[in-house]
Amino acid sequence: MLERVGGIGSCCSAQKGKQRFFSTTRRRNFYFLYLLVHLLEFAKSIPLDSTSMAPATSNSNDGDASVSLQDVVEEAKSLSRIFTAKDDEQSASSTEPLKVLGAGLGRTGTSSLAMALRKLGYKTYHMEELALSGHAPVWAEYARSVLDDDESEVETASKREQAIGVMAKGGYNATTDFPACLIFEELMDTYPNVKVILSVRSSGNVWAESVRKTLARAWPTMSRRPWGWLPQLQPWQDLFPFIWTSVGALPRSPLPLPSDILEADVLANAHDRWAERVRSKVPSERLLVHTSSDGYGPLCYFLGVSDGDCPSEEYPRSNEANEMVRTFNAMDIMAVCFDIAVTTIAFAVCVRLGLMLRRRKGPREDIARVKKKE
Repeated sequence: MLERVGGIGSCCSAQKGKQRFFSTTRRRNFYFLYLLVHLLEFAKSIPLDSTSMAPATSNSNDGDASVSLQDVVEEAKSLSRIFTAKDDEQSASSTEPLKVLGAGLGRTGTSSLAMALRKLGYKTYHMEELALSGHAPVWAEYARSVLDDDESEVETASKREQAIGVMAKGGYNATTDFPACLIFEELMDTYPNVKVILSVRSSGNVWAESVRKTLARAWPTMSRRPWGWLPQLQPWQDLFPFIWTSVGALPRSPLPLPSDILEADVLANAHDRWAERVRSKVPSERLLVHTSSDGYGPLCYFLGVSDGDCPSEEYPRSNEANEMVRTFNAMDIMAVCFDIAVTTIAFAVCVRLGLMLRRRKGPREDIARVKKKE
């Protein structure tokens, strides 16, 4: 009789524990968001400037890059554009031949150049367009092919043509920035009449400092949880090693490396070597070496824009460096909050399971003691 009653009590206790355990499932999402919001509320009091999260020293021209809670929320909203990006191939009515090719490396004023070219009527392909148009997987396929020593040249060329094709089908007739600048020779072969603009910084050291503060952080940051788990960001895990190996700033490596692995002197030499390479490959009559301080004048003259149509306004000044620093700071904060939240939830679940097992074990021990007395 005692055995039967004990069995019923054990069953009821286990059933109640099971109900209590699964009732928490409905509230887990709320708990996670509640914890994340409070962590972000705490994080807003932490001033994060470019030097606290990056190896390079800050530049007074880059402005304030501290991160507040509002910044984190805004950056999270902006990141959602990447997650909802769609391929624009079907939206283009016809292909467009490339007329202007930006052969300058990223962080050499390519954003300002893209803005200037758009002002002059060109549909310009920049890294931001790559992300928002959904082309990153196509470029990632090409990047993997380049980094794979077992890949044949025919397969690599085929994937490169696919990357060139998505730009043409998107109606882009001008390019700047990574990764299109890395295939400037192939683009010149595809479009023999294209004009080439080589954007440069005042020195390789200036470029190296800018890169170490911005783009160098992209690969390590995107490899952190939860960003490394998101399929929308997976292509970038292949694109960034492809970029740095292509410019000669990094040895081939399948693993995400810390941002400080891109040494300043190596980057500075890479900038100068790249500029010399472009100069040696492009005929002088088709090449314009341009800096943002040169303004619209040389650009309009090179592209055949009349004085009347050349903008009289100031040359565009992009604030991309600050935006990138804020984005990576916000992503780092959210990654830390994610790790804390997951650890907290996992600990709570383990404690709950331990209590459940202890309660289930209690009635059995009581029955065993009664039997022993009998």
